[in-house]
Amino acid sequence: MTDSSPDPARAPEPPRRRKHRRVVRQGTEREHVEGVTEDERGGHGDNDDRLLRDLPPHWGRR
Repeated sequence: MTDSSPDPARAPEPPRRRKHRRVVRQGTEREHVEGVTEDERGGHGDNDDRLLRDLPPHWGRR
């Protein structure tokens, strides 16, 4: 027998598992609302800019 033959008493090691990759999905929120016309939505006011400035950078930005 040679040294390169596998030992029958020793089970082969299972392959190492990879760490799970974090999945980031794009949100489904849209500014366009189905069934609502431009007139019903209203415009962007001065308060909108102030509110968006107070939010963290990744919220509410387009």
